[in-house]
Amino acid sequence: MNILFLTMATFSGINEHSIYPDLIRHLSKKGHDVYVLLPNEKKNNQRTFVEKTENIHIWRVQTGNLFNVGMVTKLISRAGVARKYIRAIKKHLDHIKFDLILYSTPPTTFYKVVDCVKKRDNSYTYLMLKDIFPQNAVDLGMIRKNSLIYRLLRVGEKKLYKISDTIGCMSPANVDFILNQNPWIDPKRIEVCPNALELIIHKFPSKREIREKYNIPIDKVVFVYGGGLGNPQGIDFLLSCIEKIPDNSKFFFLVCGDGLYFERLREMKSRYPQKLQLIKWLPVNEYNAIVSAADVGLVFLDHKFQIPNFPSRILLYMECALPILAATDKSSDVGKIAVDNGFGDWCESIPENVDLFIKKMELFTIPETITIMGRKSKEFLERNYTVETVYDTIFSHVDE
Repeated sequence: MNILFLTMATFSGINEHSIYPDLIRHLSKKGHDVYVLLPNEKKNNQRTFVEKTENIHIWRVQTGNLFNVGMVTKLISRAGVARKYIRAIKKHLDHIKFDLILYSTPPTTFYKVVDCVKKRDNSYTYLMLKDIFPQNAVDLGMIRKNSLIYRLLRVGEKKLYKISDTIGCMSPANVDFILNQNPWIDPKRIEVCPNALELIIHKFPSKREIREKYNIPIDKVVFVYGGGLGNPQGIDFLLSCIEKIPDNSKFFFLVCGDGLYFERLREMKSRYPQKLQLIKWLPVNEYNAIVSAADVGLVFLDHKFQIPNFPSRILLYMECALPILAATDKSSDVGKIAVDNGFGDWCESIPENVDLFIKKMELFTIPETITIMGRKSKEFLERNYTVETVYDTIFSHVDE
């Protein structure tokens, strides 16, 4: 089967261990020819080119600049991605008949690419919904509900849903949200298709060795956060927690990532080196190793969100057998799933809950609790969040 895989995500290579490369490799192992289109930003000074590994063809399509740029530049570049992808398909892949189109959000403008190929090849179309736009922009105060730009963006969102034969959502709360906001969608066309990883055996150095390398205390409970450091993640809540725990606390925060709040975190690290270690983006293998040396995985989301985000960073925590401690909005069910299945705890990320969150951290001062919850965390991943599960979910429709 020929599969067209559209994404705005970037990854260094097909062997990177993250949600999209893992799924693409699994599709390949199942004997499918996979043609991946992902962005190659203008600032890289490279024209569109292909990387081929056996039956995987990764086309890095030249686009505008999309990441670490101003909002206006980002919106203009996003608007042009669909046109660039269509042009690349017509120029380089016109001779390929695609049986299945897999695509993730953002952006919603992918409907233009999907429509072009679906009309040509009568392909089956499967949306992997990772971002509910434009509602997330409303939640963060970037645009006003019912403004002209919102209505225009909402038209694109609806077109994306209409052209999708099946819509796969990250969690049950996402399914409910989409159906509530779009009652015209047939419930039979929407299902849970979660973020997932390929289960592999890691060979990391010892926890002590990793902690010593990165100046992380051996004798403290280490809470790790990895990912974006911006408004969507509600980093203000994390800053308040670091500020409030005592200087002689048994807790230690390890933060890996970059974004709007990086400089504020760096200033806080200079004031509280005994409570915080801050590291910019690391190569994937190094980041995976540093997570394995922690005790508890942290998830933060801004309390203003009405859309139920489900951050993919939770998967690596679970793979490393870490319990989860989450502070999110009320819409997300990431905390509920952790609590209901015995591998974590949760509270709402409103400012007045900082003391409650710190109190919940006390749960993880007992080594046995970390061990039991960590085991349940990994077992839940193995049952629910694997590429095999996602593959079976998608191909239950395609096989029909």
